[in-house]
Amino acid sequence: MNFIKSAFVLAGAIALVACDDSSSASNSFSCDVTRKSGTVKVSSTVPGYGSMTVTVSESTNPNFEDYRVIVSQYTYKNSTMANEECEDWKEEANEWRDGSVSVKCSGSTITVTEYDKGSLDSHEREYKEMCEETREYYESGAMDMDY
Repeated sequence: MNFIKSAFVLAGAIALVACDDSSSASNSFSCDVTRKSGTVKVSSTVPGYGSMTVTVSESTNPNFEDYRVIVSQYTYKNSTMANEECEDWKEEANEWRDGSVSVKCSGSTITVTEYDKGSLDSHEREYKEMCEETREYYESGAMDMDY
């Protein structure tokens, strides 16, 4: 797992913990990884926290041939919280001087786009592991509900 992927997994967990919109939260934990037509998609919902989506597909950017593009979207309960996370994401993106990571923030939504050489197989496997780890963490009751 590369550095940005590790950061994504950590940030994904933080994003889920930071989000607390009970009006749109599901009543049960879910984290599903699907693969169709050259795309891997992750959809995750943690009751009381929120959700995230990630889509991995082949890059059409001529500057990143032979790469996969990963688009991650996080929605927070308010723009103040999103602004704080946005600054962290932008700082991380600046570390990648090759333009392989970009961050767009709008209101309470953050969209992170990154380019990665990992295969769809490896991304699918990593996200399935992430879902299982997040499920175990959630079911253990260890998630901090003070957000």
